[in-house]
Amino acid sequence: MKKITLTTLLAIIILSCFAQTPFDCNGRMFRVVEIEKITTLQEIYITANDDVSVVDLNTYEGYSLNGIAYNRHDDYIYGVVIQPNYQLIRIDADYQLEILKPLPLPANLSFVSGDITPDGRFLVMLGFGANQKHNTLALIDLQSPTYETKLFKTQTTNGISVLCADVAFHPTTQVLYGFDHSTARLITIDLESKTIDNTSFPRLSNLQGNVPSLFLTQKAICMG
Repeated sequence: MKKITLTTLLAIIILSCFAQTPFDCNGRMFRVVEIEKITTLQEIYITANDDVSVVDLNTYEGYSLNGIAYNRHDDYIYGVVIQPNYQLIRIDADYQLEILKPLPLPANLSFVSGDITPDGRFLVMLGFGANQKHNTLALIDLQSPTYETKLFKTQTTNGISVLCADVAFHPTTQVLYGFDHSTARLITIDLESKTIDNTSFPRLSNLQGNVPSLFLTQKAICMG
C-alpha cells in the first residue's frame, strides 16, 4: 500500500484550497465597471421585452480589470488586469479572481475589449492608442500551458484605426463585432485576414455618452 506522507497531504490540501470552481453553462452574461480604482463584476439580465438590467456580484479593490469574456468550453471568465501592467486573469463561480500570467501586450496601447472565440481557444483583444495608424489584434491561447500570445497589426477598410472599447461574437453567425467611438458606428473584425470593416455600417447620429460594453442576443446588438 502506498504511504501518504505529511508533505503529500499538505500539498493535496493546498491544491484543493486554490482550486477554482467553474460556472454552470447557462447563457449568463457579465461585464466589469471601474469606479475610483475599484472594479465591480456585474451580471447582465435581458427581459422578454429586451429591457436590460445589471446586478453587482463582487468587487476587486486595487485591480483595474477589463476585456472580460465567458468561456463556455471550460465555464470560467477570463480577462486582463490593465494596470500597472497587463496580466491574464480568471474568475470562477464564486467570483474569486486568479492571476494566471503576465501578458506581452504593448504598454503604449489600450487593450480593454475582449471576447472568447466560439471554439473556446482564444481570448481575442483589440488594442488602440493615440496617434497609432494601426490597431493591434491580440490572440491569447487559453489552451496553451503558457498562454501563448500572438500580436497582429490590422488594416481597416478606410485606412484609419478604430477606437473600440468592447468586442463580441454573434452567438449564431460567429461574426466578431465592435463599436468605433471615433466614427460612432459598428465594425466587424475578420480574424483570418486581420482586417476591420469600419465603413459598412451607418453612423449613429443619436448616440449619447460612450459605449463601454457590447453584447449580442440572437435578435439584437446591445450597447451600454
